[in-house]
Amino acid sequence: MTKAGTNDWTAGLHLNWEPDSLRSTTKDTYRDRNGKDTNNNLSAIAEVGGPIIRDRLFAYGLIEFRDIKNGHSSIESGARFVDRDNDPIWGVKLDAYPLDDHHLEFTYFDTGTERRRTTLAFDAATDTVGDELSQTRHRSGGASYVARYTGNLAEWFTISGAYGVSKERFDVLTNNDGNYVRDELTGVVLSDQKLESVQALYKTRREFYRIDADLYFSLLGDHHVRFGMDTENTKLLKASVPTGADGYDANGLAAAPGGVSYYLNVCGTDTPQCLAAGLGADDVYVGVGYGSIGGGFKGKNKAYYVQDEWNVTPRLTVNLGVRLDQFANYSNAGVKYIDLDNAWAPRIGASYDVSGDGRIKLYANYGRYYLPVASNVSVVSFGSPISFTEYWQTDGTFSASSIPTLTTQITGWAGGQACPAPIFGVGGANCNVIATGALRDPGQVASRNLKASEEDEIIVGASYRFNEQWTFGVAYTRRRLLSVADDIAIDAAVRSYCDAEGIAGCDDIWSGYHQYVIANPNRDIEITLSDPINGEATPRTVTLNAEDIGIPSAARKYDAVEFTFDRAFDGVWSLRGSYTWSKSRGNVEGFVQSDFSQSGTGLTRDFDQPDLMEGAYGKLPNHRAHQFKVWGAYQVTNALLLGFNASLSSPRHYGCIGNSRGGFDGTNLGYYYGAWSQYCLGRLQPRGTGFDGAALKSDWIKNVDVSVRYDIDLPVMGKATLRADVFNLFNFKGVSDVDQIGELDFNSDALRPEYGSPIGYQRPRYIRLGLDLVF
Repeated sequence: MTKAGTNDWTAGLHLNWEPDSLRSTTKDTYRDRNGKDTNNNLSAIAEVGGPIIRDRLFAYGLIEFRDIKNGHSSIESGARFVDRDNDPIWGVKLDAYPLDDHHLEFTYFDTGTERRRTTLAFDAATDTVGDELSQTRHRSGGASYVARYTGNLAEWFTISGAYGVSKERFDVLTNNDGNYVRDELTGVVLSDQKLESVQALYKTRREFYRIDADLYFSLLGDHHVRFGMDTENTKLLKASVPTGADGYDANGLAAAPGGVSYYLNVCGTDTPQCLAAGLGADDVYVGVGYGSIGGGFKGKNKAYYVQDEWNVTPRLTVNLGVRLDQFANYSNAGVKYIDLDNAWAPRIGASYDVSGDGRIKLYANYGRYYLPVASNVSVVSFGSPISFTEYWQTDGTFSASSIPTLTTQITGWAGGQACPAPIFGVGGANCNVIATGALRDPGQVASRNLKASEEDEIIVGASYRFNEQWTFGVAYTRRRLLSVADDIAIDAAVRSYCDAEGIAGCDDIWSGYHQYVIANPNRDIEITLSDPINGEATPRTVTLNAEDIGIPSAARKYDAVEFTFDRAFDGVWSLRGSYTWSKSRGNVEGFVQSDFSQSGTGLTRDFDQPDLMEGAYGKLPNHRAHQFKVWGAYQVTNALLLGFNASLSSPRHYGCIGNSRGGFDGTNLGYYYGAWSQYCLGRLQPRGTGFDGAALKSDWIKNVDVSVRYDIDLPVMGKATLRADVFNLFNFKGVSDVDQIGELDFNSDALRPEYGSPIGYQRPRYIRLGLDLVF
């Protein structure tokens, strides 16, 4: 909230309505019946502000009443989802000036809402909606407040301080206690249960405080020196279990053990489970999966900075600065396991007025930026995560709740790992294990020589003011990733270490997926082993060579050239625009992995195993080679204003995602992740090149938005503004997302029929009507 009260009382009412009747439809995909979508959004914002004590104390407040109703039919889920969110959002702000040159502020706002979802059965063949299957609550947002003081102690010195707390919740709860069942061949959810997991408690708390000072003086030019520090304390509470019976405790929160999920898989020629069971190609077998996680975790981030804006001459300005970032993460027991306290970030910039009158300017900036390790890493590392799958034969029949009938457990399959606990079977080395639920010592989680994720950025540009209205510019941006922190399996390196030390028995423990460590790719790792070796009583701390780990360096490169023009508003019209050529490539997208819809920050499949990085370098998901933007306004009369916003962006490039090397060859441990590599049909498919070099792309995305504003003076003090906005005026239907999953898990016999199909289109045309009343 940036608005504040003044010495004049003001009030306003802002109405926004997006009726479904004025909305167009988009095309269906094999996943979704988009043509049946409905969207009705109504919003009313009331605001008021003014003096409580004239010149000294001011208040401002707003509240937004919302009624958001949406409907969507999913072919894959076999469900019609009807959502409604009508919780208000509100906030207040107080500004006090107890003494001249001293300013106190307090801001409070509450964004907590609950989206209530009704799930109904949906038959895609007949487009009919059936009985209600569940009620689900999706919570989001929360209360936050910030207190701030600013004092102008002298003409040359200003100090400020702030303290604030922000809370948010993300709970997902359902009243359906059935198990989740999905057909992996078609992607169709067979069960009435449409959620794989429930999560509650799931909330975050962020506390911050900071102190800043501004110093002004002259010495070989004019200086504005700014320095300060800030501290951020974070807390994350999260619990997640599979849907099914016993998924909640007495307080309605997620609780172990929860249920299990069922996945129907189709055999390929070389599927290990099918070979062990004697099943033939196209036979069906069932994976029975379980996974839970939970706990409370803290983090602490500190920063100290100093910067100097130095006006060396009337034409030359130099900006010099340095920032020290310090990041710490803690286990659920409160033990610090990540301590990054030496992240120095220089910042250098300069601007030069070539002509001396502001017509021609040159500028350049360099900066280094660091990111902390995400709190999600603490959850996965210390939240007793357990995730594994048993495999079973089936006779093809189902229970009344769509659970497949299990006949014989599939045991002794190549690559099977020790089950953390039996679900329905005998346990033993017969599971696909992602996490065992074992409690870990903090020294076994993160490399002692870990560096924070860091990136360098350089910007060089120029601007030319042709006359009082027109300005043209060009800028070049260069970003380079220097390091990234991610989880890496160290099993292969531990076995090499044991071989070099002449220690036997390590292969039985570090079989390929036993110990994952937060580390920097292609850098030696200093870590405490998860288990004792060589008959020792306690695990030893070792240094593992980057060559033995076999993971390549993280790479992400971004280059862009942007051309801009700006025709300033002269009371009649304005026009601005840009063209950007850019190139984004590398082997890591960032903290998430959109290729596989991995949204858990800080822990992706990137760098888990060496073979998963084969072919991973290429055009990244955010690569858009060409982007055009133009926007402007025209004042038809004093009361009537027209506006538009147009854009055109080039396609995203896709690859083919499948099973590593088409089968297990004894070294490619990434094969047992399933279809998570850059291989299809056993052939390497470099990132962003489609299948066998046949390009796979989205469409060029075109969009034109227009707006109309008409002002009406009211008989009493105030003004009314009628608004209409049309988004995607020409109802373009460009493909914005494409299915690039080429194979089923452990089945490289053929490409999935859905490979290359559209799974997303740009948002269709819709209209927003509005009214502003300001007094």
